[in-house]
Amino acid sequence: DLLEPEMARLQAETERIAKNEEDVLTFAMFPDIGKTFLQERNAGSLKPEALLSKEDVATSSSRYAPNEFKITLHGETFH
Repeated sequence: DLLEPEMARLQAETERIAKNEEDVLTFAMFPDIGKTFLQERNAGSLKPEALLSKEDVATSSSRYAPNEFKITLHGETFH
């Protein structure tokens, strides 16, 4: 194992915003977004993302890639 231990440093960095070990790990994996999330959660200003309405979902589905494919490998087609 050539990686240096980082947990102590991360705990020190998140001392004011982390409530538990999971918060420290969130910050470790996603430093910018994790820090913002933890700060907003602690301040009580965390807002959920707006969900698309059924109409918006129905019209926007054409923007996404198909989710069913036919693959041919060695002359055999798979669905």
